[in-house]
Amino acid sequence: MKYKLGIFSTIRGGTTYMCDTLRHCNVDVGHTRLRYEGAVLHNWTHRVNETQFEHAWHQTRDPIKAIASIGACAQAFWREWHERIPAIDGRADPKVPQLRNAMLYWLWWTEGCEQRTHWRYRIEDVSAKSEVWGEICARLGLGDVIFPDLPTDTNTKPHPPCTWDELHTIDPTLANAVMSKATQYGYHV
Repeated sequence: MKYKLGIFSTIRGGTTYMCDTLRHCNVDVGHTRLRYEGAVLHNWTHRVNETQFEHAWHQTRDPIKAIASIGACAQAFWREWHERIPAIDGRADPKVPQLRNAMLYWLWWTEGCEQRTHWRYRIEDVSAKSEVWGEICARLGLGDVIFPDLPTDTNTKPHPPCTWDELHTIDPTLANAVMSKATQYGYHV
């Protein structure tokens, strides 16, 4: 069975907000799990991949904001991802800059999304009268649905902000790779 929609993003990439937005428009998608019409995901598994969806989209979020939020993830998250991306340090070591892990994860996951999806949009561009929202509605055959008035900080977690300079101090090569990808996606660096 092909599901209608699979949206793939990083963790802390606005997946909860997008799932809530679509569900308010009667698109039956799950957050991190499949529902009748698909899912908004920040993980691939052996049971869920892009080939199961009529529409496989890549949702991005401003990398500097996403990386700051990802960097605040619990140590269990890093241990799990260390198994997939060996360069991520999965030890509970306060000397390991979690922002370096966050850059590695963000870049690895984002590049995976590029290879697996056939359309990309920025979550910051999803709003009531935006071209992106119009495109989403057109691709899903929603017609003129009313954009739901939902808070955009649905799943916000407290974390310290970070800067490009801070990322460069941690790992200049990795920071440059992230900046290049951010520029490619239309973000200001």
